[in-house]
Amino acid sequence: MVAIAPVTNTNLAKNYDNILEIDVKGHKTLDDVNEADFKALSVGISTVTPSAQETAETNYFWAGRGTAETDTPAKTIQYTFAGKRSLGDPAQEFVDDKFLKVGDALKTLARITDFNTGKTIFAIATIGSPVGFGGNANSSATFSGVLKIDGMPWMIKPDANVIELNDDSTMPFPTNGLPFHPALERKTSTGGSETLTPNN
Repeated sequence: MVAIAPVTNTNLAKNYDNILEIDVKGHKTLDDVNEADFKALSVGISTVTPSAQETAETNYFWAGRGTAETDTPAKTIQYTFAGKRSLGDPAQEFVDDKFLKVGDALKTLARITDFNTGKTIFAIATIGSPVGFGGNANSSATFSGVLKIDGMPWMIKPDANVIELNDDSTMPFPTNGLPFHPALERKTSTGGSETLTPNN
């Protein structure tokens, strides 16, 4: 009999290494990203569920001889978060304040940082379905909402000096410097690295 060695993986990604932040100043354009005050949706948050609902087109052409070609021209990206209400937490207070709001009052900037890979996403987001309490009388209040990404987000890799867009094009950094997550280091174009000063 052939012995089967146990399979171990000590490099599993941790969910808590993905940080979801919102601008509690409520800026509504990526041109203002340097003035944003990003606060983490972390305290009291027990689950974060990213999703990318795709709009797919299936086409059949003569050249395919009866086989299909699939194109994905659009996606709806959102991050659903839920947990317990934590009074005084700046990110939760900002979301809770949106319960009765509509329109542009629900929009702000978002920063999503994956500490497993060092990738950072900046986007305009609409806060959907904000709920600041609920549940049984003898239970802690629940808290939940959805960050719905509006338009084309920015994505920055830790070893890059350009912003990557979702159509594979790139653009330069804003001239006054892009605020990556302060705990990350970014390589500079001269081959060195810079440690970013926390802005929150």
